[in-house]
Amino acid sequence: AKFTFVVKLLAISWCQLEVSDTTANWTLLSDSGDTPSRLSAYILTVLGDGTAVLFDGCGWDIFSTASTTLKLSGTAATWSRLSRSADTPRGRCQDAVTVVVD
Repeated sequence: AKFTFVVKLLAISWCQLEVSDTTANWTLLSDSGDTPSRLSAYILTVLGDGTAVLFDGCGWDIFSTASTTLKLSGTAATWSRLSRSADTPRGRCQDAVTVVVD
Protein backbone atom coordinates (compact mmCIF):
# COMPACT_ATOMS: atom_id res chain seq x y z
CA ALA A 1 0.00 0.00 0.00
CA LYS A 2 1.14 3.54 -0.75
CA PHE A 3 0.24 6.46 1.51
CA THR A 4 0.82 10.17 0.88
CA PHE A 5 1.06 12.75 3.67
CA VAL A 6 1.48 16.53 3.62
CA VAL A 7 3.75 17.71 6.42
CA LYS A 8 4.73 21.18 7.63
CA LEU A 9 8.38 21.42 8.66
CA LEU A 10 9.67 24.01 11.13
CA ALA A 11 6.62 26.24 10.52
CA ILE A 12 8.23 27.28 7.23
CA SER A 13 8.09 24.64 4.49
CA TRP A 14 5.47 22.15 3.36
CA CYS A 15 6.64 18.72 2.26
CA GLN A 16 4.98 15.67 0.78
CA LEU A 17 5.82 12.31 2.34
CA GLU A 18 5.06 9.18 0.33
CA VAL A 19 5.33 5.88 2.19
CA SER A 20 5.32 2.59 0.31
CA ASP A 21 6.16 -0.64 2.13
CA THR A 22 9.62 0.05 3.64
CA THR A 23 10.42 3.24 1.67
CA ALA A 24 9.73 6.85 2.67
CA ASN A 25 10.25 9.61 0.07
CA TRP A 26 10.22 13.30 1.05
CA THR A 27 9.54 16.07 -1.51
CA LEU A 28 9.73 19.81 -0.78
CA LEU A 29 6.62 21.55 -2.17
CA SER A 30 6.59 24.99 -3.79
CA ASP A 31 3.75 27.11 -2.36
CA SER A 32 1.47 29.43 -4.33
CA GLY A 33 -1.88 31.08 -3.79
CA ASP A 34 -3.20 32.22 -0.40
CA THR A 35 -0.61 30.39 1.73
CA PRO A 36 -1.73 29.94 5.36
CA SER A 37 -0.08 31.83 8.22
CA ARG A 38 2.75 30.25 10.18
CA LEU A 39 0.68 28.45 12.78
CA SER A 40 0.96 25.27 14.79
CA ALA A 41 -1.59 22.86 16.26
CA TYR A 42 -3.73 23.09 13.12
CA ILE A 43 -5.96 20.39 11.61
CA LEU A 44 -5.35 18.97 8.14
CA THR A 45 -7.77 16.47 6.64
CA VAL A 46 -8.12 15.08 3.11
CA LEU A 47 -11.38 14.86 1.16
CA GLY A 48 -12.23 12.01 -1.20
CA ASP A 49 -11.08 13.98 -4.26
CA GLY A 50 -7.59 14.44 -2.79
CA THR A 51 -8.11 18.06 -1.74
CA ALA A 52 -6.64 18.78 1.69
CA VAL A 53 -8.42 21.22 4.01
CA LEU A 54 -6.50 23.04 6.74
CA PHE A 55 -8.48 24.37 9.73
CA ASP A 56 -7.62 26.66 12.62
CA GLY A 57 -4.25 26.63 14.36
CA CYS A 58 -2.52 28.96 16.79
CA GLY A 59 0.49 31.25 16.94
CA TRP A 60 2.22 33.16 19.73
CA ASP A 61 -0.86 35.17 20.65
CA ILE A 62 -3.57 34.23 18.14
CA PHE A 63 -6.11 31.49 17.56
CA SER A 64 -6.98 31.26 13.87
CA THR A 65 -10.44 30.76 12.40
CA ALA A 66 -9.12 30.42 8.83
CA SER A 67 -9.96 27.49 6.57
CA THR A 68 -7.78 26.88 3.53
CA THR A 69 -7.71 24.21 0.81
CA LEU A 70 -4.58 22.64 -0.64
CA LYS A 71 -4.34 20.98 -4.04
CA LEU A 72 -1.18 19.11 -5.04
CA SER A 73 0.11 18.75 -8.58
CA GLY A 74 3.55 17.18 -8.72
CA THR A 75 5.69 19.31 -6.37
CA ALA A 76 3.37 22.34 -6.55
CA ALA A 77 1.08 23.13 -3.62
CA THR A 78 -1.73 25.58 -4.44
CA TRP A 79 -3.59 27.14 -1.50
CA SER A 80 -7.03 28.80 -1.59
CA ARG A 81 -8.71 30.54 1.34
CA LEU A 82 -12.32 29.45 1.98
CA SER A 83 -14.97 32.07 2.74
CA ARG A 84 -16.55 31.90 6.19
CA SER A 85 -20.15 32.10 7.28
CA ALA A 86 -21.30 34.51 9.97
CA ASP A 87 -21.56 31.68 12.50
CA THR A 88 -17.90 30.57 12.32
CA PRO A 89 -16.78 29.17 15.70
CA ARG A 90 -14.14 31.00 17.76
CA GLY A 91 -10.50 30.34 16.87
CA ARG A 92 -9.01 27.24 18.45
CA CYS A 93 -6.15 24.79 18.16
CA GLN A 94 -5.30 21.19 19.03
CA ASP A 95 -8.76 19.94 18.11
CA ALA A 96 -9.70 17.21 15.64
CA VAL A 97 -11.81 16.71 12.53
CA THR A 98 -12.73 13.82 10.25
CA VAL A 99 -14.58 13.51 6.96
CA VAL A 100 -18.00 11.91 7.56
CA VAL A 101 -19.49 12.06 4.04
CA ASP A 102 -17.68 13.10 0.90
